[in-house]
Amino acid sequence: MGRKELLNYLKGFHANDLKQIEEFKEVLVKNINVYTDTYPYSKNKDDEILLLFTKRARLCGGILSELNKLQEAAPLYNKMQIVISDLYNRDKVDYHEKNSFDVMQVKCLAETGKKRKAINLVWQIFNDFRHKKKEIVEKLEKSYPRAVADCLLSLKSLCRFARSLCNQIGLTKESGEFYYRERLLERFTLRRGAIDDRIDSDLRNEHKAQFSDSAPMTIYLGSFLNEIQGWWKRIKFRLSVCGKLIFNWGSFVLWGYGERVWRIVACMVGIIVIFAIIFFKFKFIDTNNMSLWNCLYFSIVTFTTLGYGDIRPMDCVTARLIASIEAFLGACGIALFIFALGRKADR
Repeated sequence: MGRKELLNYLKGFHANDLKQIEEFKEVLVKNINVYTDTYPYSKNKDDEILLLFTKRARLCGGILSELNKLQEAAPLYNKMQIVISDLYNRDKVDYHEKNSFDVMQVKCLAETGKKRKAINLVWQIFNDFRHKKKEIVEKLEKSYPRAVADCLLSLKSLCRFARSLCNQIGLTKESGEFYYRERLLERFTLRRGAIDDRIDSDLRNEHKAQFSDSAPMTIYLGSFLNEIQGWWKRIKFRLSVCGKLIFNWGSFVLWGYGERVWRIVACMVGIIVIFAIIFFKFKFIDTNNMSLWNCLYFSIVTFTTLGYGDIRPMDCVTARLIASIEAFLGACGIALFIFALGRKADR
């Protein structure tokens, strides 16, 4: 098929039925290499043809995906993967479009039984994003307002999908790593305020539907009430996001979302040392030998809630309160440590 004939075919292509999709797959397989560097006698890429192939392949793949025929869509995505990567590297397509192809290829690989290959592809996608995060975010911010949030949500769902594949084939360690990355992406998404503009959009649509046919006074009152409602919803949303972000960040620092047990140990050692310094500096323990080692010993005993009684806090509210806080933190830290160990042993 010549270039002009192929160009006319791609411009006029409409995936109305499965027969046309099968015909497109045959055209793709026979002609795509002619317009890429993979063809032996090709010296120049034809970006117009490649971009049209990309759009039509995405259309056909989306239809086959909706019909739950991912096995039939697999040849499309496998053939277009190199083309999409090449177009992205030359800034002909954005990361969001490349990511949509990557997601569908992962699902096609899983559907065709190549689960390990799908898992390895998810690793590659996440590592590429991590190494080029700043560059990717800068490009996405120039495309449309929600591009970065959509990208993060897509990567998060991809990690969740890979985690389920790992559980299916017994890769427990890899499953934990994907859970760790999924929570990291959740934190990045919360920092971007991923659904903030959806609230404003929903409020505007609700306002239009409710007050479009009302009298002027009703419209004014409705607008005022709607502004109050929107303000209150935005405040609740911000508080909710801040709460989730603080909890996520704390879980990340404290124990790496349950996947980094050594962080709990490091936090416990840090708490013991900090409270030992506080006891020593302010002389909060009742002993004849006020030394740093005795304060460290008392801090360990208090943190582990052993309570030998040979050294006690001073008979004042502040000293007892500090010791009680350390004992509470120690009980929580030990509980988290045991839970994390049990979770890893259970895998």
